[in-house]
Amino acid sequence: MLLFDAHLDLALNGVDWNRDLRKAVDDLRAQEQTLKMTDHGRCGSTLSLPELRTAEVGLCLSTLLARQEKEINHSFGWTSPQTCYAMAYAHLAWHRAMERDGWIRMLRTKEDLVNHVQEWTEDSLKTPIGFILTMEGA
Repeated sequence: MLLFDAHLDLALNGVDWNRDLRKAVDDLRAQEQTLKMTDHGRCGSTLSLPELRTAEVGLCLSTLLARQEKEINHSFGWTSPQTCYAMAYAHLAWHRAMERDGWIRMLRTKEDLVNHVQEWTEDSLKTPIGFILTMEGA
């Protein structure tokens, strides 16, 4: 089976939350509990790449999140266009690093999508999770 998730903040979890999405969700939660992280959203990670594979999610939209806000009191917005630019590129770099290591694969064309679906159908255990890059908050 191949499931499609229409919105995943993979890079936000990897970069902003400093989560190693190669690990199991239980391990991510345990690490944050051990470190006594108390910020809202900590100790409750809901995704990782192995968990997505187990759930048969082989394709997703994955975001670059670069939202500018005048005043913020949370970790999901930035106050200058320059910082938004830098964060979007940090998220892009995370995707590229994970792709280079074989965990995920960027799908840029219709042909990429067709080939990915075929490859996933033939061997979902070895095929990287496919993603279409999107941008949120721009």
